[in-house]
Amino acid sequence: MTSSRSKSVALARAEVAALLADCAVELPAGGPLSEQKGVFWISLGEEFLEQLERRAPRLGYTERIDVLEPAPAPTGRHGNELIRWKKAWYAVTPVWEQDEHELRESSPDRRMFYLLETDGAVVPAPGYRGDGSATGPKALPVHDARLLLNLVYRPDASDLLDPFAGAGGIVYEAGRNGYRVSSMDIEPRIAPGLESFGSRHVVGDAAAMPFEDGTFTAIATELPYEVRDAAVLDRWVSEMIRVAAPGARCAIMCGADQAAVIEEALARRLITVSLSEPVHRRGTAVAVIVFAV
Repeated sequence: MTSSRSKSVALARAEVAALLADCAVELPAGGPLSEQKGVFWISLGEEFLEQLERRAPRLGYTERIDVLEPAPAPTGRHGNELIRWKKAWYAVTPVWEQDEHELRESSPDRRMFYLLETDGAVVPAPGYRGDGSATGPKALPVHDARLLLNLVYRPDASDLLDPFAGAGGIVYEAGRNGYRVSSMDIEPRIAPGLESFGSRHVVGDAAAMPFEDGTFTAIATELPYEVRDAAVLDRWVSEMIRVAAPGARCAIMCGADQAAVIEEALARRLITVSLSEPVHRRGTAVAVIVFAV
């Protein structure tokens, strides 16, 4: 039983399914308490519980996981500790709950970052969240960065690219989860900060990436939402496909009005979108698109 952010249940389900795909996970439609907002179910063999507990702290859109096991009918007040569904009783055992303190300490405003000044000096910029402009670098929230990484998860995916790295939300989380991370951004000032997160960083334009074909086994990124030019979006998609290795999964967070253009660009290249889902944010309509090369 998984409690997720109520406005993003579809993404929470997709995240769990991707993170546990090698564990024969299933996501049934119903279950005890499934009528409650933000609750969904996964079906997982007992032999995979260790993997679940080990990977659960990586989750971004799920807040708690409980295990339900069949139990005898209760007597007296002990029935408050059980759940009844379809005339059967179940005992609830907590397996994992999101560590709010760890989540807070991982947020952009708690990290050290570094900026390159015009005179060539590298200066510390603790808590850097971007330059505040519409087109400048931004700091992706922790739960969104973790979501995108989990959507591209495969046990054998080792080389990850974020071609629009910004203030490094994805780069930071990917490095903590064992990826060999390459980052890219057109803004030279943020290069030292991204390198400090352990990435192999390149300053450059994502429409002409300086990487060989088929280099990366995973790509996760957040696009600049203000870009509307279909030709530019098409070129970005083309380059991501080119540098992705066969079988690589790609997860893109984009503006809601960019999503249709991106999906059309993928369809022209005969690439199937496995997930396209809106994300409700305050003041900004965005979407998450996932596809495999």
